[in-house]
This record gives sequence, C-alpha cells and structure tokens, in this order.
Amino acid sequence: MVLAALPMALLPIVDRELRVVSRKTSLYWGRLLFAGIGIMTLCLSLLSKDVPSRMSQAMFLNLAMFTFVYCALAGVWATADCLSEERRGDTLGLLFLTNLRGIDVVMGKMMASSLRSVYGVVAVFPVMAVPLILGGVDFAEFCRVMFVLVVTLFVSLSLGVVVSSRSRSAVKSGAAVFFIMLGICLFGPLLALILELTPIRLSPSLVSWMSIHSPGFALFSSVDSYYPQFTFFYWASIILNMVLTLGMLSLACVFVQRGWRDQSSSEPVSTAARSPSPGRVRPPLRSLSKVRDANPIFWSLSRQRTKPKRVLVVLGVLGLLWLGGSWLIGEGFFNEANYLFTAFLVQLILKCWVGVEATTRFGDERRSGALELLLCTPIRIRDIVSGHWQSFYWQFFWPVFFVLLLDVVFLLDPLTSRVAFADSTLIYWVKIFVASMILFVVDLYALSWLGMWKGLNGRFVNRAIFSNLISVLALPWGGFILVAILVEETSLRHLFGARDEEFFLGVWFVLGCASSAYWAYLGRRRLVGELRRLAPFQAGDPRAAQE
Repeated sequence: MVLAALPMALLPIVDRELRVVSRKTSLYWGRLLFAGIGIMTLCLSLLSKDVPSRMSQAMFLNLAMFTFVYCALAGVWATADCLSEERRGDTLGLLFLTNLRGIDVVMGKMMASSLRSVYGVVAVFPVMAVPLILGGVDFAEFCRVMFVLVVTLFVSLSLGVVVSSRSRSAVKSGAAVFFIMLGICLFGPLLALILELTPIRLSPSLVSWMSIHSPGFALFSSVDSYYPQFTFFYWASIILNMVLTLGMLSLACVFVQRGWRDQSSSEPVSTAARSPSPGRVRPPLRSLSKVRDANPIFWSLSRQRTKPKRVLVVLGVLGLLWLGGSWLIGEGFFNEANYLFTAFLVQLILKCWVGVEATTRFGDERRSGALELLLCTPIRIRDIVSGHWQSFYWQFFWPVFFVLLLDVVFLLDPLTSRVAFADSTLIYWVKIFVASMILFVVDLYALSWLGMWKGLNGRFVNRAIFSNLISVLALPWGGFILVAILVEETSLRHLFGARDEEFFLGVWFVLGCASSAYWAYLGRRRLVGELRRLAPFQAGDPRAAQE
C-alpha cells in the first residue's frame, strides 16, 4: 500500500488529474467506441472468402495500420493544448506558487489529457489478438506490433506536451504537432523515395538508416516478412523513439519551469493596441466606416488583411512543388491519375483550412465573455451569422475560385487531347472529376456551419476541429467503404455486372452530398437557435443544459 501510494505522493497533480478524469463518462464511452470500431472492422474482414491464415494476416495488418494512424495523430487533439490552455488563462503560474516542480505539472496534464487515447488504444489490443487464434499471426509478431503502437502513441503525446509548453494558441500548437509528427514519420522514407526517382541509386542499408527515425518504418520492420532482415533497424528505431519521447518530456519540464514567469509578457501585442510608427499611415476612417456600418462583425473579422494572402501563398507553394515534380519526372507526370490526386489533395487542404477557421470563430469569444457582451447590444443573431459568412467569403472566395479553375484545367487537358466521349474510361474519369468539384463546394458549406456550432459548443478547440473534420469528411468515406466491402464480399456484386464502377461512384456522391446537407442543416439550426442561450455559460457548464 505504501509503495503504491508513493508515486502519487511524488506527483500530486497526476493524482488529482487522474481522479478528475476517472469520473467522466466520456472516458468509458470512448473506450467502448474504440473497441466497437475494432470489432466492426474485424467482422467485415471475416466476410472475405480467402484462406483463414491469409485472411487473418490481412485483418491484423489493417487493424494495425488504422491504430498506427490514430496513435501518430493522438497528440494533435489530446495534448497539443494541455499546457497552452493554462498559459492563455494565466493559471500556470499559480501552480508554481507552491512547491510543485515542472515534472509534476507536465506529467499531470499529460496523464489527464491522454488517458482517453491510451484507453482507446488498449481497448483495440484484444480485438487485434483475434488473428492469433486464426493462425495467421504468431505471438512474437503481435508483441512487436503492439510495442511499436505504444511507442508511437507516447511519441505523439510527448510531442504535443512540449509544443503546448511553448505556445498559447490551440490551433497553432495543434498544427505544429501535426506537421512535426508528419515529418518524423515520413521525412526519411519520402526523401529516399524522391532520390530513387533521380539517377542516384541508394543501397537498402542506406535507405534503412535514413528511415530509422520513423515509427512507420518500425511498424514495417515488425512484420514477419521483413523482421529477419531488419531486426537491428527495428530495435534501433524503437530505442531512438523512446529516447526522443524522454527528451521531449524533459524539455517540456524545463520550458514550463522557466517560461511561466514571463507568460504574460510573452503575449504579442495586437496591431490594434500598438501605436502606429511614424512611417506607418493609418487607413482613412471613411474607407472603413462603410464596412463597419454595413456589418460590424465582418469589420472586426476582416481587420487581419493577410488572411486571404496566406491561403493563396500556400496554394502557390503547392503549385511550385507540382511544377517541380513535373520537371523531375517528365511527361509521365501529366496523366489523369495525377490530375485527380492533385485536385483531391488541394481540395482537402482547403476543406481542412475552412473547417479549422470556422471552428475557431466562437470558442474564444465564448470563453472570454466577449460573446455574451456582444449579445447585450442591439445586434441580432442574424447579423452575427451574416458577418461571419461575409468574412468566409472575403477570406476564401479567391482560393476556392482558383482551385475550381485548376480543376477545370485538369479536366480539359485530356478532353482536348483525345476524342471526347469515345473512351469509356475517360467518360468515367470526367464523372469522378465533376462529382468531386460538386462535393468540394457542398463540403465547404457544411464545414462552415457545423464548424461554427462545434466551436461554440466545444470545450477544447482542437477536439472541436477534429470532430468537425471527421463528421463532414471522414464519416461519408467510412460509409462508402462499408458499402463497398458488403458489395464485394457478398452476392450483391452480381446484380451490377459491368456497371459496378458507376454504382460505387453514385454511392460515393450520394453519401457525400447527403452527409454534408445533414451536417449543414444541423449546424445552422443549432447555431442560430442556441447561440444566445449558450453565450453566458462556459463550455461544459451543466447549467447550460438546464436552461
């Protein structure tokens, strides 16, 4: 008993935070959800008519890949805002008025924020052990894969903690964790792949040394097919990532211990509060009065003149990278598959940007009390929502226009080089392209409405962003994959014959449009109907549900 209580006495914040989290029902519902998703994936894999050993191996690898992606991104929504939230509220310094140390605060916040993610991953492990019974996976391979998943999870969580210790913005810290984790997983393998496209030839050992930092490479090396030849690199990658985890946690302890004193002074002064420099000329008041008189919300949101330019700069950088790829590969780069992939990628980036921007609109105002103060004025709910929509138009109209124009250019290139409507494959490709353009606009509309509602009602910004993107973008794909598996593994495929591709395209388009229409309607109805009721309360306040 004394030995069990000793670690908690040494880390009092951990004890307190774990007790608070353990009383939340979302912890247990989340664990049940993760286990349910794993069981559903397992049941879908059992529909395969393949040999049991090969079926179980494919089942195990699919579950491992899905779990690995979740583990790699867990730090984005779990720990990327655990310390920056305290810095924004200027409450981090209060903890250090006692005899607490940096490790107490860091470990306490990390435990409280990451317990749901850890429980969710652990809940999937028994489901992943089912292929052991079927005989396609041995126990050693299972243990190696589980080891990689746990190490990847703690790398992502520790990265979120160290980034959060140096940031005050939830969105910026979440984006930094995402891109840094993406670099950790993909930089070496992607660099090796790019070099392989050039006359430079790399030896397999050199490629392994370049990829040793990647948890994805460790997952690849843990499979029985590759483990005998990559044994050293597997354990070296595991040890390197464990050292990286400990190093990031140590840095977070140092940053928290030293950085809390100047947290108030580190806040950048807004441009509105700064006095203009002698060489800077303020814009004439008459030029802003029309916008302010038309809609004060739009005037307030449009003061940051660089917002639309940032989106255009990102699109321009992607365009330069695309041109560099075409110069590197040559004529083989210009084909329908690459056009479609580029269009989907650019559309996805812009969708995510709109989803993030929409979700961050009302959350900060509600937490600071500015939204409640705004609603005490004669301004109407309709004017507030209209001002936000005008700011969306001001920020994203030209980027959306250029993306759609790029899609049209990609669409016209093969049509002008062939006899249009003479190739059935080309016709099907055109239908996919047109459907993706329609879904692009519909998804943007849904992400805007649902994002504003999620931001108003969500307690944590990064989790609200993740919920918005998953609801609009991922759930339709999940439904489409479910329908595709049922059709492929049952006798329903014989009903369509040669037209199964047309059927799958129709299912994808209908599911996407129906899902976006539903989320847009739900977000709009709840935002307009509950904005005034929720504004006086903090997110998560039980009094808001009783009103």
